[in-house]
Amino acid sequence: MRAEGVFDVDANTSIDQLSEDLDIVLPEAHQYETVSGFICETFGYIPKTGESINVVLEKAKREESSDYNEEESERHDEKNTHQAFKLEILAGNCRKVKAVRFTRKNHDSTTDTKEITRMIPRIWKRKWKDTEDSGQSDDDIYEEGTPNGSIIQDPVIVEDEINQNI
Repeated sequence: MRAEGVFDVDANTSIDQLSEDLDIVLPEAHQYETVSGFICETFGYIPKTGESINVVLEKAKREESSDYNEEESERHDEKNTHQAFKLEILAGNCRKVKAVRFTRKNHDSTTDTKEITRMIPRIWKRKWKDTEDSGQSDDDIYEEGTPNGSIIQDPVIVEDEINQNI
């Protein structure tokens, strides 16, 4: 950790270790096991040094005390259950990412929800395009495009700063 809320991470770090260190829950996927794989999945390609993207990740659930009741649990809003991060590529090459900076962002500094979109792996997007004229409903296509026909339970919300400036 460099400063408060700034973490420089070796891209070979395991997803489990990063989740534990940052107290977050990263979406589970079979496509990646390291931070480098997560970054490539989030960007949708191998990003260059200096590129950045904003993501909103679920905070890890803490042990609940016995005094904590269900009503209080239901009152948790997104500020209490999610954390925004700016991910910046510190080092890498055309074949892999080597180092990433995770910077915690205030919820006040996060952008409007219209500017934040869910990350859906590009493979699934292509599959949807191929079946546009098939007469299937969007739900059928979505379920076919996901592993084992299951719905993704842990979406990652991303905001691409590069495309916002266009």
